[in-house]
Amino acid sequence: MSAVIDDIAQPDASTHATLLDIALIFGVISATAFGGSSIVMMRRELILRRKWMSEREFLEIYTLAQVCPGGLPISIAVLCGKRLAGIPGFFVALVAETVPGFVVLMSLALLSFDPHMTVLRAGLRGAAAAALGGLVANAIQMSYPFRTKIVDLTLMALVGLSVTLLHFALWSVFLVFLPISIALVRLLKET
Repeated sequence: MSAVIDDIAQPDASTHATLLDIALIFGVISATAFGGSSIVMMRRELILRRKWMSEREFLEIYTLAQVCPGGLPISIAVLCGKRLAGIPGFFVALVAETVPGFVVLMSLALLSFDPHMTVLRAGLRGAAAAALGGLVANAIQMSYPFRTKIVDLTLMALVGLSVTLLHFALWSVFLVFLPISIALVRLLKET
């Protein structure tokens, strides 16, 4: 399975991320992304366009960021910055991922004080729909290497159905599906 993931996107050893590159990429993402779409944009920039890391490295950072406190996009950005340029990259990515988005957010907050800003509310609803579409596309792209394994596809479908149709809480999804997936991985490894 790891060979499949590593074949998707190999990092280009000839390109190196400078601190300015990290600041520009995460700054633009922070200023233009809405909701979880920043993760999609990070993946596209770091893996597909710049080829600074492999799909496997990004998935490892993504997994680690999910258990870190704070916002997921910020955690991913600082971990990617650390991976690309060490401690200075960590701090540059932190500032670049938080400050532009904060400025945009405060500008929108000031504009929202006007009760006649129905255009702003409609635009935000449209941006939320676009962010959701980006997240779904990203989930499909990230799960693409596992499309040939019927067990993985079945587990993904069952988790998706339990969350969307049965409205399982996160703790119950973990409680039910984590032991099942661990048992299946061990069982399939032995055969």
